[in-house]
Amino acid sequence: MKKNLMRVCVSMLAILMCAASFASCGSSEEPADTTTAATTTAATTEATTQATTEATTTTAATTTKKETTTTTTEPPAPPVEEVKDGLIVFYEDFNSYANTDKTEDALKAIKWTKLTKEKDGVYSESDAEFAIVDGRLYYDNYDAEALPEGDTRVRGKDSYYRIDMLVDDYMKPISMGKYTLQYDLEYTDSKSISRYAVVITECSADGQCYNSFHFRIGGYGNNQCHFYGSWKTYDAFDPATDLYVASTATDAETAATKGTPISFKLLGKYYNKEDVHMFANIPVTIRQQWDPEMGHSCFMKTAEMKDFVQVSEPSVNADGPMYIGWDGWAVQFKIGATIDGYIDNIVIWTGHGAQPSGKTVTYKPAA
Repeated sequence: MKKNLMRVCVSMLAILMCAASFASCGSSEEPADTTTAATTTAATTEATTQATTEATTTTAATTTKKETTTTTTEPPAPPVEEVKDGLIVFYEDFNSYANTDKTEDALKAIKWTKLTKEKDGVYSESDAEFAIVDGRLYYDNYDAEALPEGDTRVRGKDSYYRIDMLVDDYMKPISMGKYTLQYDLEYTDSKSISRYAVVITECSADGQCYNSFHFRIGGYGNNQCHFYGSWKTYDAFDPATDLYVASTATDAETAATKGTPISFKLLGKYYNKEDVHMFANIPVTIRQQWDPEMGHSCFMKTAEMKDFVQVSEPSVNADGPMYIGWDGWAVQFKIGATIDGYIDNIVIWTGHGAQPSGKTVTYKPAA
């Protein structure tokens, strides 16, 4: 406050000093001009008048030129590339890599990069271990006992990994329209019922904003965006649709007012806080359909199910949709703290139609 007051006082003093100086200059010049005009001939007066007129004209021209120079406009932003539906944007099934239990080798092979708090602005980081095992990517962020005595690595915190191909420039035209993300998960162990792993989307370069449908090992989840330190939810309970994914209903009566949990839709079991590992060793497939106006609609199925079941839908009664629009389009992998498991068959395609056949990327970004 004192510094601001000081700056105001200094500024006012400077203005007053300039005004005083300007008034002093005007006083000394005006009497001289008046005296000269009284003692000159008509010709001199006419010449003086002409000179004054020319000077005025020159001044006006100069002023006009200055105004023209300062009133420039920004060039219009280039239009966002329109992308047709049915194009494969990304496909990774990990089948082309040799088995390895070395984290550095695994991440280098698949071209993923660990993000750090200092350099990338993410909220936390962890020294999770990765391995490529028979065409699947294994992640271990829970088994702290595996670290030898004296090992200073950090385990068990949220950890983020950039999928190097899916950066802003590549994904922006896709994210500005509708697209589908699909991948397989199989959890093997976790410390608590709420842990998860997830492919996050629309990630900002500062690490502060992203979209996340995190399916938790205990059979429930959240369809949200993370926006500068807080979570905003895309769905809301509506008995007419029953597509609120955060439900932890423990029986039919509770489900009628809170929604049916994922666990019941996929396994026929209601939420049970004692069943910490309800989905351990149960392969699931997650499908998310992105709408740039409302957010993600989410579908799931187990490996034994033929068809997907919808588990979440954006709602006008939720706060999440109003936050869409931050500058961020990248795709990353996040390990939600103390959990181990596999991820496989990550696919992104344009539109909300059926998955295109083949594995070849057919989307070609504009040059």
